[in-house]
Amino acid sequence: MKKILLLLAFNFIVLLSFGQFPEEPLKKHKPIPLFFLDSVLIDQIDLINFDPDDIAVISMLKGQFAVELLGEKAKNGVVYMETKGFAKKRYWNYFKSKSIAYSNLIPKVNEDNSIQYILNGKILKRDFEGDLASIKDDTFKTIKILSKRDLIRNFRINNKKYGVLIVSSAPSPSFIGQNPL
Repeated sequence: MKKILLLLAFNFIVLLSFGQFPEEPLKKHKPIPLFFLDSVLIDQIDLINFDPDDIAVISMLKGQFAVELLGEKAKNGVVYMETKGFAKKRYWNYFKSKSIAYSNLIPKVNEDNSIQYILNGKILKRDFEGDLASIKDDTFKTIKILSKRDLIRNFRINNKKYGVLIVSSAPSPSFIGQNPL
């Protein structure tokens, strides 16, 4: 009986000595912010399902403003992202509210393939959805519909039927001190 107890004690000591203890204490995880995609709260792991080329806008909220806006759960910050499709719906609705001519020209959100957007004199060719979606009442100045003739004469664009000329002042930094939601 003594032999069995001694053998068990020996095995226990051997197992303890070969057990895996970390050489360094486990590092603390960095705080993880809240993630929103198209105004929907998502988990960080969900981000792997999205193509980065489809993201139009990324904004961050930090500090007391984030907590005031979303509560204590936002104490580590908030990352707010919009896809190009979501941003497009936002600027389409906004421009419709500013121009009856725009609303008549583009009655549905995805019917602007024959339209050339021009922002502050710059021809927007690709990845412009975030720029247009960032225009708000405090930055918006004018919107004007251009004919094909005006597009060719003023901008040398001949592959679009119409132009949408938008004039805006520079936007303030994205969502800092503002409500993104």
